Amino acid sequence: MRIQKHIIFIATLLLLVQSCDIFSTRTPEVPDTGRSSFKPPFAPEIVIANFTNAVKEKNVDNFTACFSDTSKNFSASYRFIPSTEALGKFGTMFIGWNIESERKAFSSLMSNMESDVFPLLILSNNEQYSFEIKQQDSAVFESDYHLTVNHSRQTIEPIFAGTLRFLIKPGTDGTWSIEQWTDMNPSNDSVSVTWSSLKAGFIN
Repeated sequence: MRIQKHIIFIATLLLLVQSCDIFSTRTPEVPDTGRSSFKPPFAPEIVIANFTNAVKEKNVDNFTACFSDTSKNFSASYRFIPSTEALGKFGTMFIGWNIESERKAFSSLMSNMESDVFPLLILSNNEQYSFEIKQQDSAVFESDYHLTVNHSRQTIEPIFAGTLRFLIKPGTDGTWSIEQWTDMNPSNDSVSVTWSSLKAGFIN
């Protein structure tokens, strides 16, 4: 009788364990890699790292998150100043250029690249992160750049060069973003087409 009760007790215990499923192996969740390299930009250096990584990883959300947005704790809206080379070609196209313009142009560019092909962005000032100005309320970063994007549009150049100048400022939550991006013609480069022309070519 005692043995029978013991067997019933063990059987009941096994049923409870199975119903709770505490020892079963769960299928691991797929990690969210869409923003894997994006770090909270609590310093100007992190903004530059987020920006370059977003370009290299073809990540539209990370790219646009680098720019100042008044709806996200920043006092001023993002502004882009194109190169003189692009202004001569595209005239007034850059009037009213904003974050949504950046998103459309970058997204269009990425959709015109093969899935296994990634942009190559080289900043001459990328390793040192040397800022022309670095204060508590602003920082200015300037660097020559060389950008290669092997896209599918035959009417647009694949290689671009110039000098970018970022005005970076903090928001009320302590994070920093690019408030103004000035694109300039390269001083010493065999490539004469700037990033501005790339934006103009893919905005439509």
